[in-house]
Amino acid sequence: MPRPPSALLVEGGERLTSSALSSLGWYTLDERKVASRPVWRHAVHADRWLAFDGEAWLCQTTDCLGQARGMLQLSDPKCGSPDRSLMPWKSPREHSATGWTVQPTLTCTAKTAEELAAAMEPPEALHLKSARPLPLDVSVDCLGWYRLSDKRLCEWADLPPEASDKLPRLAQCPVWVHAVHEDRWISCSDSGWWAQEKRNLGASVGWLQLPCLSSPSPPVSAQVRGR
Repeated sequence: MPRPPSALLVEGGERLTSSALSSLGWYTLDERKVASRPVWRHAVHADRWLAFDGEAWLCQTTDCLGQARGMLQLSDPKCGSPDRSLMPWKSPREHSATGWTVQPTLTCTAKTAEELAAAMEPPEALHLKSARPLPLDVSVDCLGWYRLSDKRLCEWADLPPEASDKLPRLAQCPVWVHAVHEDRWISCSDSGWWAQEKRNLGASVGWLQLPCLSSPSPPVSAQVRGR
């Protein structure tokens, strides 16, 4: 059997639930095996795994490893690694306790350790803009260029214990400060990325939110929500 890839990138999909959205992103090969198959751990969410349950590949939480429960599913028991399958991925049906929806645009791609390392490196600058009108105070104060801070989130904010429990790597998340407005920052909490004041760093409070933490920095061209 070919050697499993060092990293996997799960991306794409449409109308995904919040739990499925949090399962997108980069995964790194783990030492353990589940159901005699390799398993990958999410590079950002310590509680997200890509593992085999004996019949299907699943993006699932630690307590569900090896069980037929998860946020994303690939039904291909003959495939030794999910990146090699030609079968479509599925996500839980919205507002339903049972059933799956086929996701033809969702992909799982093999990546090298070098590609993973490059993806985890935060960009030196971010440009926040909106394709639709926003309240004047938000558009004036929050949109524009942000520069990467030389400190991580844990050095700027006192993180609540519950946030660290949900996302152990939260403390090491990068933060960006507005190039003009010094009290406007881009930071993360356990609920996503936020454009917010310095006093709210690490909290789920702000003017704009990207409700997804599947990547180590705010994804390019991602959709954000206004307050």
